[in-house]
Amino acid sequence: MEEIWVDDEAVLDGLPHWAADGDGAPTGMAGLIDARHSVTLRTTDHVVHAGRWIGREESLPKRMTFFKRKPRLCLEDMLRYWRGTHGPLAASVPGLRRYVQSALLPAAYGSGEPRFDGAAQIWIEDDAALQALVSSKLFRESVKPDEGNFVDTDTVLTLPIGEEHRIVWPQEN
Repeated sequence: MEEIWVDDEAVLDGLPHWAADGDGAPTGMAGLIDARHSVTLRTTDHVVHAGRWIGREESLPKRMTFFKRKPRLCLEDMLRYWRGTHGPLAASVPGLRRYVQSALLPAAYGSGEPRFDGAAQIWIEDDAALQALVSSKLFRESVKPDEGNFVDTDTVLTLPIGEEHRIVWPQEN
């Protein structure tokens, strides 16, 4: 998985291998990525739980879940619920190191309905912490069932646990 964080879209468009075509697909990556098995999202991040700073040389397990809002739920209502109700509830589960909600930029809706409306990103200390988190009573009885209030659960795509390694570009001296 590749994530690129930039200050604004002009910077992103200026990166030669990441400039997007009209459909949002990366240009310059032809033949390297099978579009059927990729997700390209331009989002804005909402940090729900910042947690302890993740150091530059530190690598942590990370889980990303992509989703689409429930049918007939407008985008504004979904965002309001996700940020105001579900976010604080999910952030209260013990074991989270960091929790970020990444919502699509409004421009993504200009050419039709995108595949996903957003992604939830969580960082944990290790695999044992993730197992404790998902098996906790709070998660099983409150957080997971609450997703049904705003998420079309048939659309959820959760990536296997990955390990995030931070690379700063351009490299600082």
